[in-house]
Parts: sequence; structure tokens; C-alpha cells
Amino acid sequence: ASRPGWRGPSAGGTAEGAEAGEADAPSEPLFYVLSPLDLIVVRARNAHDHLRYLIERGQFEAAVDFARAARGRLLTVQHRQEAAELYLAHLLAGARYAKAAAAMGELLGSDSALWSKWLPPPPPPG
Repeated sequence: ASRPGWRGPSAGGTAEGAEAGEADAPSEPLFYVLSPLDLIVVRARNAHDHLRYLIERGQFEAAVDFARAARGRLLTVQHRQEAAELYLAHLLAGARYAKAAAAMGELLGSDSALWSKWLPPPPPPG
């Protein structure tokens, strides 16, 4: 019988014990918060989680600053590139062209594919 407020195990796990889910054991430490109605599993936040938090709240410049500070040790190139592109899109959507242009050199680096993605093609001659 189910108790009120009990959500049960998720992702196909079982409530019987650790041996049932040992193959799926997380590589990071987990913390458990127990209340009369809930058992909450908490994990420590990592750099990618913090970057996602900043982006979800529209703090694109802070996300780029964080990605820049974490360069090479905590975030992948794809995470840093995502933050840079979202920041550029945010600046351009707000018609902040001068700030976007000033930031492009650092944000896009020497990646020619990114430059061609963000710079409009030249007008046809004539």
C-alpha cells in the first residue's frame, strides 16, 4: 500500500537496497534528506550545473565570465561555446551591436566556423 506523499523510486530503481542499483551507482557523492513524507536525494553542484543556472536565469554575461574563469579545468569547450553564443544572441537581440562586436574577438576566438555563423555574408557586388 502506498503512503500519502510517497513518490517511490525513480528511473527503474528499487527500494529494496543498494545491491539492486549498484551498477547505476553515481560517481559523485550523494546526500539524503529525510522528512516524514519524503526522501530527497541531493548531489553536489558542479561547474556545468552553475553555468546552466546562470543561463536559465538570463545572466549571460555572468555565464561567460564564469566559463572564462573555469577555462580548461571544469567545463568542456562545448559548454564555453554555448555560453558565448547565448551571450552574443542576447546582445544582438537587445540591439547592443557595439558591445557584441567588441566581445566577438574573445568569444569566437579563431574558430572560422563560428565567425561565419555570426557574421552576415557580404552583400553581392554591384
